[in-house]
Amino acid sequence: MTIICRYGEIFLKGLNRPQFERALVTQIKRKLGSGTVRSVRNRIFVDGCDAQKLQTVFGLSSLSSAIAVPIELDEIAKAALSLLLERKFTTFCIAAQRITKTGGYSSAELNIAIGDAIRKATNGTVNLDNPDVTIGIEIINDTAYVFTERLTGPGGLPVGVSGMVTVWMDDPYAELAALLMCKRGCTVRGAGTVQRKFPILSRYISDFDYAAAPLESFPLIVRGTLDAQIGHSDAAKCFNTPALYPLIGMTADDADERLSYYAHLY
Repeated sequence: MTIICRYGEIFLKGLNRPQFERALVTQIKRKLGSGTVRSVRNRIFVDGCDAQKLQTVFGLSSLSSAIAVPIELDEIAKAALSLLLERKFTTFCIAAQRITKTGGYSSAELNIAIGDAIRKATNGTVNLDNPDVTIGIEIINDTAYVFTERLTGPGGLPVGVSGMVTVWMDDPYAELAALLMCKRGCTVRGAGTVQRKFPILSRYISDFDYAAAPLESFPLIVRGTLDAQIGHSDAAKCFNTPALYPLIGMTADDADERLSYYAHLY
């Protein structure tokens, strides 16, 4: 199986997009440790891994485990049917997308042809509004990628494109503050006097360092306070360092809900 990795916000980066794409590929390789990673036509393809393992890579908006076949209707239909053998369903729909305009037929023609083949083979019924299963097809160059699931990624920007910050880990919601800064592309290190465990954060940053360097070596302090008061932490005052408060405006329930969201992505 081939993993299709999609990204969203990076599309807005104009001429700087290649830099962000390279950073995202680097983060994927770090997460995997092994495997083939390649970037083609606004998609990143990974061979030899489980898609769920990449759900904790910031910058990815969604992922799909796909079968790669030549752009031939018979081959695409066979791939779709092989995936459906693993599913119980009565209704289905086809969602074809031509990333590159290759193959000699439109997305609508592809939807109709593959949908008709599946209907005849399975006696399933087409339902475009609320199907039991959706067969996705993405056409890129001379290959069709066929899949039935689309996993959600954390989105945002790849870690490492926005500088480094220190998270003051004494706050009970510092874990969420660190995750939100990672989503903005920051490299995060920890500091503080209270030692805590951060099980969710460790899934996203396996090499998270606590007090990895003297506090004065970091340009920004991040705190996870839920208070509406804006100011500087004692640590920031000591070194005349700006302090960010990314959780201002959230209630404790809001923060718990957001942490639960990150916990259940993977």
